[in-house]
Amino acid sequence: METLDGATTELQRKIENLFLHVGFNYWTGVPANIIGAAKHVMKHFDGKIPDHKAALLTFYGIGRKIMMLVLQDSFDKSKLDRKDIGLVVDTHLQTNFTRLKVTNKVKADDIAKEMEIWLHPSCYRRVNEVFAGLRQLWESKGDASRTEKNQET
Repeated sequence: METLDGATTELQRKIENLFLHVGFNYWTGVPANIIGAAKHVMKHFDGKIPDHKAALLTFYGIGRKIMMLVLQDSFDKSKLDRKDIGLVVDTHLQTNFTRLKVTNKVKADDIAKEMEIWLHPSCYRRVNEVFAGLRQLWESKGDASRTEKNQET
C-alpha cells in the first residue's frame, strides 16, 4: 500500500482516473488537493478528520460551505458542539433568500449567520433541500427570470 509520504505522480494519476468517472477533470486539481488534505489530516490531526470549525478551516480550499457540509454529514450531531453546527448556504439558498426578501444580506456567509439566529439547527438540512429544490423548479419552468422581473416592478 502506498503511503502519503511517498504520494507519487502515479498515485495522483490513479485518483484522477477515479474522479474522471464521476465527472471531475484532472485539471481541476482535485486529486492533488485530496492528497494534500490527507497529508494535513495525518500531520496535524493524527489521522482523524477534525470535528470542529476552526480545525476544518485550516485545510486548503475549505470555506464555510464545505466545512458545514462536512460537519453536517460526517459526524454524529449529538456529539458536536452547538457552535460547530450551521446552515449550509449554497447558491440556491443565496438566490432564493434574497429573491424572496427573507434577508437583505447578499453574501452567503452573512445570510447563513443571519438565518442561524432564528432558525433551529434541526431545520438546517431541510431548509437547504427545500430551497435548492425551489430554485431548480423555478429554473426548469423558466420562472426564475419572470420572478425577478416581477420583483423589480
